[in-house]
Amino acid sequence: MLFVTAGGYGKRTRLGAFNPQGRGGQGVRGMRVTAERGPVVAAFTVADDDDVLLFSSAGHLIRTPVSEISEQGRGATGVRVTSVGDGDTVVAVARVLETDTAPAAEAAEGDGEEH
Repeated sequence: MLFVTAGGYGKRTRLGAFNPQGRGGQGVRGMRVTAERGPVVAAFTVADDDDVLLFSSAGHLIRTPVSEISEQGRGATGVRVTSVGDGDTVVAVARVLETDTAPAAEAAEGDGEEH
């Protein structure tokens, strides 16, 4: 799991660190939240070879490999993933989806052929 806060801090935690919750479960803490680091703005599963995009409230976009974000326990507060300016926060995080553009390129080349 990848967790990222509004203050630009993040961490990875193995899914095995989370116990299954049954009916009536209260949930489990995924990341310790502090006023300095801000609330969690994103939490989702990632693979070691994924990249993520971090979007700031000032309109900045940062791409970073997940492998560069340290793996920590559930109670940790995380490490700095990106620096945000005064009054600026991380507002969204998204996994980069790689696509194979070869079939599209081949189709475009085939459009100009004479029949």
